[in-house]
Amino acid sequence: MPAISFKNVSYSYVDGNESFLALEDIDLEIADGEFVCLIGHSGCGKSTLLSLLAGLSMPTAGEILIDDAPVSGPGPDRSIVFQSYSLFPWQTALKNVMFSIRQTNKDISKEQAKMRAMELLAQVGMEDAANRYPFQLSGGMRQRVAIARALGIDAPTMLLDEPFGALDPLIRGKLQELLLRLWNEGEGCCKTAVFVTHDID
Repeated sequence: MPAISFKNVSYSYVDGNESFLALEDIDLEIADGEFVCLIGHSGCGKSTLLSLLAGLSMPTAGEILIDDAPVSGPGPDRSIVFQSYSLFPWQTALKNVMFSIRQTNKDISKEQAKMRAMELLAQVGMEDAANRYPFQLSGGMRQRVAIARALGIDAPTMLLDEPFGALDPLIRGKLQELLLRLWNEGEGCCKTAVFVTHDID
């Protein structure tokens, strides 16, 4: 039984009286524990498909199932890393990660959340920058914090939307290796990963 199923999924963007068909009759099955890459040129619908899986948009037709349950909106069973980092600019790296931990685990104390956030920042090599704000970090550093924040949700599925697209090749390569290592280790990481990219490397 696949963990994720797209069944005849279509999606159209509507702009006034006009509509644009972005996806048509998509059938896709992703098994529990798989790391799946969706590769294609810009504008082919990769991010739209991920947005549907995240529950940020709803299909025009068809359905998306996770563990046999229809996706009806965002949920704590899916974390997402965007290309644009999407960090809170008014919070430090540490507090950005703590936020995700406390949102998905209401019973955790502030001190426990801080300890867990520091563990995650250490995993991505960012513990020394815990008290810096996003504007004080490079693009690669901000993306590492974004990955730590996504891991803080401790979701069984991680969605990655061109997370390294804006980074230089050296940093991109390092973060690709880091992500695969965290996924392989399985420590606080996702069981299933869906990675959208236009970059074959």
